[in-house]
Amino acid sequence: FTQPNYSYVRPHVDLTRKFVAIYLLSTGGGEPCTVFYKEKAQPDLIRPGGYRVNDFRLLEEIGRVVIPLNTWTVLNSQILHSVTNIQGGSRRSLQVSLDSVPDSIVKHAQFINI
Repeated sequence: FTQPNYSYVRPHVDLTRKFVAIYLLSTGGGEPCTVFYKEKAQPDLIRPGGYRVNDFRLLEEIGRVVIPLNTWTVLNSQILHSVTNIQGGSRRSLQVSLDSVPDSIVKHAQFINI
């Protein structure tokens, strides 16, 4: 979950997982967006685990999605991403780390393909 009173999560790559199946229990208020980025100076979308960028001027937005409540959604967590527009509450979710995305998950989850 995110900390209360934070309005966004900075652009980052998850530390140890390649994909994440996420089930959003509460949004934290408002309609938060998960935003995906490409670094302007880098040719590849995939970045190393734990990678972070603090200067938005170095980034180009390549996609965004509002993760629906109570729906399993699969994201590629190797691509720089942030969460914006959290309206002051705690954003809570169940998350399952994945090394790959089995067909059975693609059939039963909303798969975000960036």
